[in-house]
Amino acid sequence: MLINCGFYKELAESPIRYLDGVYGTDDTGFKEFIAPGILLCVIFFFPLCSSETAYIWDKKQGTLERSMVAGVQSWEIMTSFLATEGIVVVIQCFVSFFMIIYIFEIEILESFALSVMITIMMGLAGVSMGFLLASFCDEEIEAVMLSIATFFPNMILSGILWPIEGMPLAMQYITYFLPSRLASESIRSIVTRGWEFSHIGVWPGFLATAGWITFYWVLTLLIHKFRFSQR
Repeated sequence: MLINCGFYKELAESPIRYLDGVYGTDDTGFKEFIAPGILLCVIFFFPLCSSETAYIWDKKQGTLERSMVAGVQSWEIMTSFLATEGIVVVIQCFVSFFMIIYIFEIEILESFALSVMITIMMGLAGVSMGFLLASFCDEEIEAVMLSIATFFPNMILSGILWPIEGMPLAMQYITYFLPSRLASESIRSIVTRGWEFSHIGVWPGFLATAGWITFYWVLTLLIHKFRFSQR
């Protein structure tokens, strides 16, 4: 009709051109979306539980208090726990990556080192949060229940299962107060989008995770100082 009327036939074409994707495929499965975030949640949760139970066990046995009386500083005790638990985090990290790459067959499009780095940092954040919860809990069951209470909101509202863009606007701002919010976006951008560290969608996750670790440590040291000053 356009040709018969003397118009350009291109006017009937769609103004949007659909080309082949640069990364991934057009039929990307749901596992490619959730796998990076689930990996971070697992690496965060298990060191959280193991570090707090070990910390509380030392408190119940009196080892922690005897060390403090002998002159050992709180940060030195936390550093020793972080070193021992950090070995477990590294092993757990590489086992998890082996599973998602060779069992679930998820391709990492950008740097494998960046993926490992953000994952290990998330595990250390879990260890640091374990210190914080164990500081004001006297029983292992109390700390584990608190861990579970923080785990599910962190997993559901961090954009791992429910995309941030699909949330109400007010809730989108609330998610920034969750430790996995920016980190999950960073590892997803590295794994499935192939973005580098300098991209705005990647480096904030590293910065936020480092900030959470610092926050947990500072708050734990303040709680230790207050509790032992009362004795």
